[in-house]
Amino acid sequence: MRTIFLLALVSAICGDQSAYAQAGGADEAASDAETMEWSGDGISVLVKPLAADPVRAFLLGRGLASDRARHYASNCVFRVVLRYAADAPMRYDLRDWRIMSEAGRSLPLKTREAWMEEWRSPPLAAAARMGFEFSQLPTRQTLARGDTVLGMSAAPLPQGSRFDLLLNWTVSGASHNAVIEGIRCRAP
Repeated sequence: MRTIFLLALVSAICGDQSAYAQAGGADEAASDAETMEWSGDGISVLVKPLAADPVRAFLLGRGLASDRARHYASNCVFRVVLRYAADAPMRYDLRDWRIMSEAGRSLPLKTREAWMEEWRSPPLAAAARMGFEFSQLPTRQTLARGDTVLGMSAAPLPQGSRFDLLLNWTVSGASHNAVIEGIRCRAP
């Protein structure tokens, strides 16, 4: 049930993205070319950078205060879709994933728990907190064959920059990793 709700929330962003692309310029219409994908070992990871305006509108629609929605959207925000098709359970923890900036800096992804800590005072209203948390890629999860998880994540990079996403996960106690190279954040 949670996955279906999460799919609906993130699909709302995609719908906003499509409408924004139709109303916007050629750069917005070319957004599908920016989707990056990696697959192997029964895992498929799709990463799609998102434009700031639809992200901000989405968060405002979930009840976030304007300054918080603007601050979140000013980061390099992207949607992640993770599909799993192997037999043994797979575990991931976003705190083990890294962003490698063009300048060679290794940066962590900012998890939903880190955002909630930043927004601790004043706290978010319950509806805004729930809408934000469900729109984010879960920080830790165990996936079984056929599971799909998706959500937004934010890299602490300026819009328009490029980065590599270093993925880490475990299957049957063995660590695995992969790199999705050359992801370009949406320009403002």
